[in-house]
Amino acid sequence: MRAYLTQLLQPDYDVLLAADGRAAVEVALAQPVELVLSDVMMPRMDGFELVRALRADPRTARLPIVLLTARAGEEESVQGRHAGADDYLAKPFSARQLLARVRTGLELSRLREQVLTETRNQLAMLASLAEAGLRLADTLDPDQILQTAGQILLPDFADQISIHLTAAAPAPAQSSPAYIAGAPLLDREALTTAATHTIDGTAPAPAGSYPAPAGSYPVPADPHPAPADPHPAPAAVLALPLHAHDQTLGALVLVRHTGEYSAVEHKYLENLAHRLALAYDNATRYHNERRLALTLQRALLPHHLPQVPGVRLATHYRASNRGAEVGGDWYDVLALPDGAVGLAIGDVMGHDVEAATVMGQLRSALHSLAMEGAGPAQVLTRLDAYLRSLATDRFATCLYAVYDPHRHRLRYAASGHLPPLLVAADTAYLELPPALPLGLGSIPGDREVAFPPGTSLLLYTDGLVENRALSLDDGLAALRQTCDALPAAARTDPQQITERALELLNTPDRVDDDAALLAATAEPSRRTIASNR
Repeated sequence: MRAYLTQLLQPDYDVLLAADGRAAVEVALAQPVELVLSDVMMPRMDGFELVRALRADPRTARLPIVLLTARAGEEESVQGRHAGADDYLAKPFSARQLLARVRTGLELSRLREQVLTETRNQLAMLASLAEAGLRLADTLDPDQILQTAGQILLPDFADQISIHLTAAAPAPAQSSPAYIAGAPLLDREALTTAATHTIDGTAPAPAGSYPAPAGSYPVPADPHPAPADPHPAPAAVLALPLHAHDQTLGALVLVRHTGEYSAVEHKYLENLAHRLALAYDNATRYHNERRLALTLQRALLPHHLPQVPGVRLATHYRASNRGAEVGGDWYDVLALPDGAVGLAIGDVMGHDVEAATVMGQLRSALHSLAMEGAGPAQVLTRLDAYLRSLATDRFATCLYAVYDPHRHRLRYAASGHLPPLLVAADTAYLELPPALPLGLGSIPGDREVAFPPGTSLLLYTDGLVENRALSLDDGLAALRQTCDALPAAARTDPQQITERALELLNTPDRVDDDAALLAATAEPSRRTIASNR
């Protein structure tokens, strides 16, 4: 039988012979084999055992196997299939039957391997696209996204790339309209021409120039070549539109000097261009919306601090990194009719337009109440009633202090706010009687302390001291220690106090929240200076 099969198959195939099943396994593992043709009845290892052995090894698991047997019948065929054989041929059979089964087995095996290879390639492409998408979406810096795209594309897919942005791309003002990286195969004008054709959807440019519809094409050869150039002429240019949210943001142009772009590469790069467009659009929208939010936030804060004799002032507002969210942190300084100065700081619950609206209403109401001459506790009590009268469920913390520069006395009260920090030779927090936040029935009480020239006061919101790794007490202690470490001259400079306190915003694990600061330093009043003359 082996001699007959060899004679029948050798004209078209290379045939390897094995004496029995064990020898067949050794042959199949020792060298590439495309198909196994085996008798069922063999010494040492029969055909069924051979099939199981080949299927158990990853190297031969997908090898097509045809079993030959003298035992015809459905039961034997089922047994062969159950063992893992691809085909089962009963004796006697004709040469035509055998050759047809072998050809079919080989063709099915090739198709199966082709499908598996294509599937693996598609999965690899999807995994690569997913990884590229994650890298592009890993930052909200538009310029960094363009640089990341260059790192992904160069040199695996191109020797030169350019990314061109249209007016539809909501790019930050400082961004360049084109990003070019890689070997200088094409100049800026040629790259721009390619991108423009793609963005406009126009037909390819005439021969001799660089076409740019989305697609891969060879660059025409020059009939009169110039002397050798250190930068070889490009072999292909691929220009792809950057689409995001039904808008064309620009075009991605890829250039390489060897080989045209295949259909598979084209499809991959189309998907990558889409991910690039989405990442860039998301980042630029974030930056623009954040800029608008900050503009709104700062518009609700005092544009200029009043010039009040006997006190120096410094303020700072640091927004969170929450994009377009508007916070409710605020501060205010009031020049009161009797020559005193009012110092206020507060924080409305939430990060949205309603929080900002309530903040603006509270600031305006506090200004009116303070101008009537009410003391700190009275101002906050009436402010609590005012907040409860509004159609909102928001509450707020607030601290209001009045400094009399003639008497050098500081009177203050708080509704649920963190204690003010007295920055002096012995830096310490001022005592606060407990009181609920505004809007919850706050009943604050006044406190009064001496506030001589050279003494400073720091008011702040919780965004300065909150930290996921520290308790609030530890955060407050860190702020006190930070300010206490200032040199004596710096403790009388409100600007240096705020700058030193802001260093806490750079500590690890800090809570991403808005932070408002207001520092005031008492100076000798004119009355005091006159009495000393």
